[in-house]
Amino acid sequence: MNLNIRVGSGKLAAGSYDVWLVNLYRDDAGQVIGCSASQAGALIVKSGPSSFRGSVSRYTGSYEVQVYVGPIWGPGYATAPVTVDVPWARGL
Repeated sequence: MNLNIRVGSGKLAAGSYDVWLVNLYRDDAGQVIGCSASQAGALIVKSGPSSFRGSVSRYTGSYEVQVYVGPIWGPGYATAPVTVDVPWARGL
């Protein structure tokens, strides 16, 4: 699964931020009951707009995911959850 992130100027302070792909797990009522995260790399913010390109391996299937930027056990920034389908790939 490829990740492409663009952050506008002034949205994040200068520094290095961990980038994570987070899988959300829900119960039958739709409540989040757990999650797992895979580190995708680091986003370096200097001045002006910044971008990140990375990838995370996932098996074939459907996932509810969000991208999280920051320390995994601390304050950070997350996208809204989205559902993605990872197709079967030949030759794997």
